Formats: sequence, C-alpha cells, structure tokens
Amino acid sequence: MERPIRDKDEFKRQIIWPGFENGKTSFTDIDGLRLFVREVDKKFVFIGEVKSYGSEISEGQRMTIETLLDNPKLTYSIGVVIQHNAPKTDEFIDVGKYGYVREIWEKGSWKVIREEIKFKDYWYDVIKKKAIELDINGNKL
Repeated sequence: MERPIRDKDEFKRQIIWPGFENGKTSFTDIDGLRLFVREVDKKFVFIGEVKSYGSEISEGQRMTIETLLDNPKLTYSIGVVIQHNAPKTDEFIDVGKYGYVREIWEKGSWKVIREEIKFKDYWYDVIKKKAIELDINGNKL
C-alpha cells in the first residue's frame, strides 16, 4: 500500500541552519523523518527532527530517534523535535531562524516543552554548554 505525501511542497523543502553545516553534521531523511544529526568524537550525538507547526511525530519516528540515541558508548546524546514556522514561500527551512523546541528526548524519556524556546537558543544555552561540561570538544559542536 502506498502512503500518500500530505504536503508535497513542504516535503521537497530542505532543512538548513547556516553555519551549522561545518563539522560532522548530516541533514537527511529516513522514512519520513527529516533529521539533522551532529556527532562529535564518537562521544556525543544530537538528532533534530523538524516538523511544521501542527504536525505530530509518529510513534515509529519516536522509536527510531530513541533507538539511535540509546547507545551506552555515548557520553551525551539528545534528540529534539523542532517545530518551524518558516514561510511556505521560503525555498529552505532555516531552523536557526524559524525553529522552536517542542519535545526533547534525553536520558530515556520524552519531555514536552510548553514555553516557546528558539531552537538556536536551546542549542547554545543548554546542549552545547552541557556537552562542554561533560568534556566534549566544544569547538566541534
């Protein structure tokens, strides 16, 4: 059975975060997951899943993120569901500009974020700071 694409124009848009492409960052799509992944020295992995406002993450997508992050070899791993309000007229979805944190996967559980937190601020003020505290090379984040 074929699964229809609900919004073909949205599906075609690529995710970007200018300045974040350096280092070991991959922007990818795994069976409906629009992810970007950041890895540092085999000790840190970040996965960001990008959804437009009002779109939900499926149970299968949740399980994929959980499975990728639950690795005992990692010092620190975190997943973030990022909702965006990028204008439909924009060719790309700039998560640094339009991304907001909706949910976080950390230490084996999901946490829903109720306040509006820009993803860019969460990355620098929480994720990067914690990684550096855990002796992960901050220059590679």
